[in-house]
Amino acid sequence: MQIEHWWYTLPLRLRSIFRRRRADAELREELRAHFDRLVEENVARGMPPAEARAAARRQMGSVAYYVDGCQDERRVRVIDELRQDASYAARVLRSNPTFTIVAVLTLGLGVAVNATMFSVVNAVALQPLPFANADRLVRVLSTKDGAPLSGPSWVDLRDIAQTSRSFERLAAYDEWRKNVSGLGSSTMPEQRIVGLVSKEYFETLGVRPIRGRLFTDDETREGNNYVAAIGERLWRDRFGAAENVLGRTIRINDEPYTIVAVMPDVIPAWMELRQTGISIWTPFAKTTATSLEQIRGGDANQPNIGRLRPGVSLEQARADVAGMAHRLAAEHVADRGYGATVAPLADARSGPLARVLVILVCAVAFVLMIACANLANLLLARNAVRQRELTLRAALGASRGRIARQLLVETMVLSLFGGLVGLALSFAGCAVVIRWHPDGWPQLAGVGIDARVFAFAAIVSLLAGVAFGAGPAIATSRVDLATRLRSGGRSVAGDRSGGRARSALVVTQAALALVLVASTAILVQSVSHLEHQDLGFRLDHALKAHIYLPPVRYRDANELTRFSDNLGAALRATPGVRMASVTTGYPPTGARWVQPVSIDGVTNPVSEPTAYLGISDEWFLRTLGVPILHGRDLSAADAGDAPPVAIVNETFERRFFPGATAVGRQVRLGQGQRNNEPPRAITIVGVFRDVKNDGLSKAPQPQVVGLNRQLPEFNIEFKDILLRTAGDPLTTVRDVQESLHKLDPEMPLAEVATLQDVVSSATGGLTYTAGLLGAFALLGALLAAVGIYGVIAYRVTQRRNEFGVRMAIGATPGAILALVLRDGVRLGALGAAIGCIGSIAAGRVIGREAFGVSPVDPLTLGGTAAILVLVAAIASFIPALRAARMDPVRILKG
Repeated sequence: MQIEHWWYTLPLRLRSIFRRRRADAELREELRAHFDRLVEENVARGMPPAEARAAARRQMGSVAYYVDGCQDERRVRVIDELRQDASYAARVLRSNPTFTIVAVLTLGLGVAVNATMFSVVNAVALQPLPFANADRLVRVLSTKDGAPLSGPSWVDLRDIAQTSRSFERLAAYDEWRKNVSGLGSSTMPEQRIVGLVSKEYFETLGVRPIRGRLFTDDETREGNNYVAAIGERLWRDRFGAAENVLGRTIRINDEPYTIVAVMPDVIPAWMELRQTGISIWTPFAKTTATSLEQIRGGDANQPNIGRLRPGVSLEQARADVAGMAHRLAAEHVADRGYGATVAPLADARSGPLARVLVILVCAVAFVLMIACANLANLLLARNAVRQRELTLRAALGASRGRIARQLLVETMVLSLFGGLVGLALSFAGCAVVIRWHPDGWPQLAGVGIDARVFAFAAIVSLLAGVAFGAGPAIATSRVDLATRLRSGGRSVAGDRSGGRARSALVVTQAALALVLVASTAILVQSVSHLEHQDLGFRLDHALKAHIYLPPVRYRDANELTRFSDNLGAALRATPGVRMASVTTGYPPTGARWVQPVSIDGVTNPVSEPTAYLGISDEWFLRTLGVPILHGRDLSAADAGDAPPVAIVNETFERRFFPGATAVGRQVRLGQGQRNNEPPRAITIVGVFRDVKNDGLSKAPQPQVVGLNRQLPEFNIEFKDILLRTAGDPLTTVRDVQESLHKLDPEMPLAEVATLQDVVSSATGGLTYTAGLLGAFALLGALLAAVGIYGVIAYRVTQRRNEFGVRMAIGATPGAILALVLRDGVRLGALGAAIGCIGSIAAGRVIGREAFGVSPVDPLTLGGTAAILVLVAAIASFIPALRAARMDPVRILKG
């Protein structure tokens, strides 16, 4: 019955709240009508009119009493009181603008960094994928000993798709750098990343063309694949959104492709291998010239996308795929030792950002806690100053709950304005993230403020106000009237307990700030060590670029070699160029063509050894400045018809010839040539110094470098140019292009950069993380310094009489200065000590990003602790100086 009554009266309650004046007027009119009825009844009993009205008034009582009672019954009075509290809070905050501005900015900064970071998390992990039924989109991954790797080969994926009961569709895809011309009015070729997709690719994603049609089964056969789809932006920018774009011809690697579709730009860049954004797609033509067994591989790194059948769960799909992988491993040698699993496509969106986000989310949470601790300290200090006002309110009858509610409402008003300021600042924060995010993190390009981020900022500011405003409000509302009135406004025990609370908050701020500063120092040192470590090769005056030799014009390895040698010679003759090499890879990240290795006379282990292979000319090591340790370098005397020779790095020799020299030994690379011919024997003639060839943070991997003219089976169309110049390498780019175009006017020069830029780009993600973390650490340290300043300044104000007495009995200004400074330094030192313990725990989070320095490096922790104590001393100096300059006579007279 109580619930039914509540539902029955709900419309009346809502009407009383939102149409208050009308409801009160109707209530008064109803009471007046009731009063008039009582008067009429009394007159009817024979009373004179005046006596009848007086009797009715006595019988009915006060109208105001009934009005108040009805308002209480409708819970309207609480709304009234909250309105009054909010109005009073606004007046109080307006009367103290300095406190209000500091509190709002403090909370606003904390909310801003958290809203900005949440917008990053939202873009990377929470926003739905731009595809229909995206929860059914998955990837098939290889596994080794249960750990997920990359995708299996397209042949294995084909077998899985044909026999699986879990997939509605399963599509393999790939991408290659290719020369493209004929894009609109531009006739000059340019190098672009071209997507190679199967017929099922767009169907799996549920993406339909804006114009035209999807690829057909027949067009995915080798020789029938000369059709292309282009992206909407490319269609608008290069073809002017022409309606007749379908049927036009573009040239890809000097071969004509007919445009059959215009696709919407909805496929995110993070789905691609290079994460640069693809605007041209051609069919993924399955080759028929190579044995399918040579294509198979449990970890062939083949990207793929699948759509689960309706009703099939992720666990069912995993069990199904694991069973098929077990069957493939039993039937095919290349798949042995590998399994397979299924992962949601959305899991791939975060990519390398996952670990970074954990670090940054923890950092912004620390900044928010520092800001909220600062806010709580400000509220405690301000409420302590208002003790006389609160005592008077309590003496006039205000309950403890009423006083606490008033103080909490003031905090909520501050939170409202702090949230608005934080939300406004977060727009600038998102702009910074988008403007300066690393190229390898395209996910950050979608960062922005939406309804989800707005709600998050509102919730954070609200919770911050409640969590850190409730404590000061409750503590301040404990008004002991007798004690307060006897003290006459002087300090009492409650003030001392409030002082301990303020000190505890400052220590917490200092500890959190030290964790941020120490973590930043670790990452900054890691970036420095990565960029300034011994890479094994010279970065100065070095330039790299990329070209692609189309098979239409360079039909065999001899033509590739001839062009490469001619280009190398032309580049070395270019003004300003001291040395040049045409190769298939360069350190530290461009030499990852992995080939199986077999060594004559050595029994291979069960796990087949591999090495990075580079196909180059004899100028490779000289251009990079890498010395030969023993043996000899490749030379012009190594003719194309002579037995093939190669040079290897130290790691190769150490791993495959432990305790012996590799010079003079023979190795075989690859799976063998076509027609089942075994790999050719290659004689090792020299060992060169290790260079970073697997990224900056990993140890060098075994590497073999051979001559393009001696190893035609490995002489591929993708070529990298390395230059060593006398001056600024970028000033030679135009001359290099002219030298290239003299040999081939239609060949574009792409991906031009100095090797120093390559190294800097390789550390871009860590540098970006360190920069953001450094900004958060700086903000946290500043807030902590403000907190220390506020507490010390308040203590100086509270201890004026004490300082006056001390100075009156002989204390010098220097002694007072030292006394106050010691108080601030003590708080900073205690916070630093606790922060060092917290930094050890934080080291587990940033440990995987640290390079060349321990995440709990004692020197770093000690240095940051000393800096924090110095900051505490500086923050305490101004209040200390003010205390030292006090006039004891004026204090004692006051």
